[in-house]
Amino acid sequence: MKKNLKVKKMALIGIFGGLAGVLTAIAPFHFPLPFLPPFMEFDLASVPELIGGFAFGPLAGLSIICVKLVTKLALVGTGTMFTGELSNFVLSASYILPAIYIYHKNPSKQSACKGMGIGVVCVTIMSVITNVLFIFPFYAYLFEYTMADLVAMCTAVNPLVTNMFWVVVLGIIPFNVIKFSITSIVTKSLYKKVSPMIRRYVS
Repeated sequence: MKKNLKVKKMALIGIFGGLAGVLTAIAPFHFPLPFLPPFMEFDLASVPELIGGFAFGPLAGLSIICVKLVTKLALVGTGTMFTGELSNFVLSASYILPAIYIYHKNPSKQSACKGMGIGVVCVTIMSVITNVLFIFPFYAYLFEYTMADLVAMCTAVNPLVTNMFWVVVLGIIPFNVIKFSITSIVTKSLYKKVSPMIRRYVS
């Protein structure tokens, strides 16, 4: 019975990871947001990551992220020498792990909401750090841009963005708050409906 339960969990992790990969890789499931950096794309890939993590724990959540990235690479490959995928892993983990940890300490709707709220804060902070210190400089090097070129791309969609400070304040921070707040709302609405089916499947 334990072996059968393990197989069922692995199957669901694969399904959730594959769904997250499709949401990450295939248009129109990912797209830029108006007035925000055009190279940062909105998607709901963290919804299945959170649902799987809420159901099975943090290790399952991380496994779903890994399956997502493998699926994405299989579908569309990488255009950033895997830097984008590494960033995706770090940011996804920064969002889901606090939420899953807090939820599993005290499984309730209130703790899930609290965990997701903290996750939004964590991923926003991590996104500022990783983008400013690593991702933007690497993209500039990879595509032979200057940092001024990257700022200009943001200025083209929002004239108020005139330097890297404003890229952070009017670009990175609002993008992540919007993306992961919506992800949290969608997860909250879906998990209550999906969790009984998950429990029945693995029981």
